[in-house]
Amino acid sequence: PYSNKLKHYKNIPGDPNSLSNNWIWCLYSDNKGILWIGTRNGGLNRFDPRTETFKNFTNNPNDPASISDNSIGYVFEDSQNNLWVGTNNGLNRFNKYNESFERYYPEREDDRNIVNGSIMSIVEDSSNNLWLGTYGGGLIKLDLNSILQDELSFIRYMHNPEDSNSINLNRINTLFIDSFGSLWIGTDVGGLDKYLPESESFQHYYDRESGLDVILSIH
Repeated sequence: PYSNKLKHYKNIPGDPNSLSNNWIWCLYSDNKGILWIGTRNGGLNRFDPRTETFKNFTNNPNDPASISDNSIGYVFEDSQNNLWVGTNNGLNRFNKYNESFERYYPEREDDRNIVNGSIMSIVEDSSNNLWLGTYGGGLIKLDLNSILQDELSFIRYMHNPEDSNSINLNRINTLFIDSFGSLWIGTDVGGLDKYLPESESFQHYYDRESGLDVILSIH
């Protein structure tokens, strides 16, 4: 901003210290000022603005502690400084000390089988719940305390054509919690939904003619 110029960071073939992939899906700056970059098919990149260096994390089929997928839809740091990475194949929690990943993904044959669909958005509410918006797998609420205590507790909200109070669509593009603590859900061709915690139902806002059908972002 001081020179009014742009600096470009791109993948340099053969250079492991460059950006792993030029197709970027998400960016997140954590509480240490480190930039996390989610790519399509290039894994997760960690960028240190002070040294201008990249480190890449990719899936290794032979390493269960590697990230679960190389397409990254969302990165989020919760109130307890845990870094969560949403991918096309499940949710990951990044261990900053040994740089490994704890996976929560569909292929596991236990009660961690919670995520179905690409994770497009992650938010945390005032009750320490993580909310995951997935593309095709509906909305998922995870009790953050239960995850950290390895006693997983989750609720999935899916569209039910016979229930007008269910979520309007299972394809979710974005989530947002407003200043009143209300959760808003932006869907793909299903309009905007507001979660009503008292009844665990959803209020719908949909008007295709005015453009209130595909919601890509809420701020």
